[in-house]
Amino acid sequence: MYRYDAYDPWAHAEQLGLNVRRGTPSRPDHDGELYLDQRLVILRPGMTRRKERFTLTHENYHAIRGDRPIPEGMLLRKRELKVDRLAAERLIDPQRLQRLMIEHPDPGHWCLELNITARALRVYLQYHPEVRLQAEAQTDLCLGGERAVIEYDGAR
Repeated sequence: MYRYDAYDPWAHAEQLGLNVRRGTPSRPDHDGELYLDQRLVILRPGMTRRKERFTLTHENYHAIRGDRPIPEGMLLRKRELKVDRLAAERLIDPQRLQRLMIEHPDPGHWCLELNITARALRVYLQYHPEVRLQAEAQTDLCLGGERAVIEYDGAR
């Protein structure tokens, strides 16, 4: 088991003193909501386990940061992106992701192997493009010699 796999957002929420319940968030576009004063997290019912895992990790980071509700706008969007980044970084092992990128071309496969959502992957790669670049460089190095042998100029 990898240390990133060992992260259990439900146990973490418990350590933070948060009660996690399933219910309908007050905003239809949210999958989860934190009520910090009540030490309560509401998760939308019916989400996949991976989506629930990402959402709860996201809400845990709001609790750690002590985030309070703020009105819609640029500040809210920036805060949500920052917390998405923190959650993705908590769930994704960069070396393991890089190895998966080298071994398999399908991002869906990476998500399944890492037990993450496509959103977590997108956010992570947005803030850590070096992981993809290093994987591509390693792939080119592995295939470079093979490509040279395969090339045919017709004169041989």
